[in-house]
Amino acid sequence: MLHAFIDETRKQHGSVPMFGLSAILFEQHNLAPFEAEWSARCAGLKKPFHAAYCNANRDEYAAFGSAANRQLAADLAKIIGRYRSYAFVCLLDQPEYDAWSAAHPSRVSAVGSPYAVCLVNILDMIKGVLDRAGDHREVWYGIESGGNGWNEAQDIFDRILRLNKGQFKTKLQIKTYTQLGKTDSVHLCAADFLIWEWQRHFYEDEKGTGGDEYRQNFKDLFSGEAASGIFHRYIDKGRINNRALFNRINKIDRDY
Repeated sequence: MLHAFIDETRKQHGSVPMFGLSAILFEQHNLAPFEAEWSARCAGLKKPFHAAYCNANRDEYAAFGSAANRQLAADLAKIIGRYRSYAFVCLLDQPEYDAWSAAHPSRVSAVGSPYAVCLVNILDMIKGVLDRAGDHREVWYGIESGGNGWNEAQDIFDRILRLNKGQFKTKLQIKTYTQLGKTDSVHLCAADFLIWEWQRHFYEDEKGTGGDEYRQNFKDLFSGEAASGIFHRYIDKGRINNRALFNRINKIDRDY
């Protein structure tokens, strides 16, 4: 069985506000050593690691200084690269979603919020990558509790688990799901790190000011022997329409 940990972000800077989800998959045997190494490196923190605060020298990170915070982020990127297997990022242009929903109000219920759009795409991406790898194992999903999308995530997973008496669950290779807090799961902090680095990379590319300092952290997410590429999907209006059709065909948009 594989274990997937999902986290979200909202990109506020730059010309285009975006919503994003990341998922990091771990092999069962890598869970404990990853947690041990990550926890040891973050031993000086009172709260779970927060990528945005660390890189902005905010909250408790302000006392450490920017050089120490840069080193912490660099070390954590290497730890993620050593232990993760697959990694996924899904981004949605918020103004484009808003324009689509205004133009197609009858389809909104079949799609849900940007969180729902990205989550179902993440599930689809994971299934596609596993298919191409010939990997038929089920995936256990950990979703952050209390996050903005938790209720929608719970609803989507519950519907999938019930569809066709569980046949759709089997088709998507979903074992089950549960809610987790970052205090209880450092693996969620790794997903937070990935989606933050990705949106920063996107922002710096947009500005044309990307530098080696943070891009090296991004590259280190690829560094481990077990790590594959980071798979990504950008959601435009066409993909939103396709997702509405997919949800309706598979009855993910219906109540039971």
